[in-house]
Amino acid sequence: MLKQFASVAIVMAFVLGLAGTATAGVVTVTTYIDFGTRSGSATGLRDGSPAVWNVMSGGSGIDDWTKTDLLDSDGNNTGFDISAITGFSSVRGRAWDSAPPAYPNWCVNAAVSDAYKGDSSQKTVTFADLDPSELYTFEIATTDESDIGGGTRNQEWQLSGLTDTAWTRYDTDDGWNAHDTLALTMTPTAGGEIALKLRGVSGANALFLSAVKLSYDYEVLPVPEPASLGLLGLALLGLRKKRS
Repeated sequence: MLKQFASVAIVMAFVLGLAGTATAGVVTVTTYIDFGTRSGSATGLRDGSPAVWNVMSGGSGIDDWTKTDLLDSDGNNTGFDISAITGFSSVRGRAWDSAPPAYPNWCVNAAVSDAYKGDSSQKTVTFADLDPSELYTFEIATTDESDIGGGTRNQEWQLSGLTDTAWTRYDTDDGWNAHDTLALTMTPTAGGEIALKLRGVSGANALFLSAVKLSYDYEVLPVPEPASLGLLGLALLGLRKKRS
């Protein structure tokens, strides 16, 4: 019996090595979300490469508080939803369009030329139908300091999912030209939700959200190619005939 198993194992290793398997590795899925646009749908990336954007609002006010089945950057349905948005009151133009626009490389002008706006109280964007076993990264594009008609935009952000991240300051102290991107990671709740939270600090009198880049990695396991399976079947059949 042991010799039989050893023979099968040797044949399987030889055949799979001869015919090859599909490539294994880690795949990153990225989803881009534009919170408000007045100049047409955001599309592509700053370096000119193509990318699909999910545009949350196309009018002068907040007219699309939720969105189901967000698309990834290739246009595939992720199954993710934005199930609720609370605290914002309008879409505000001129969010980042004062030259030079120092927004993150993953953004495009149409995504950051305006933004969801609200006062300094806490705002929440709830993402639903996420995979509870995955770790998600949220990169946030917004504005701080006094680059939009005066005032103070100092703010901090938190992700609430399986646990809560610490409140993290989005702060540059370099004036209107200092638009950074903030990245936070979180595993969803057992129900597949992550809440992205924003609140004002240090005398903030208005808050904005322009865009979010949501990404996660998953592992692709090696799968035998059809040729491998066919050769393996023939090899095992040969062993069976030899033993009989």
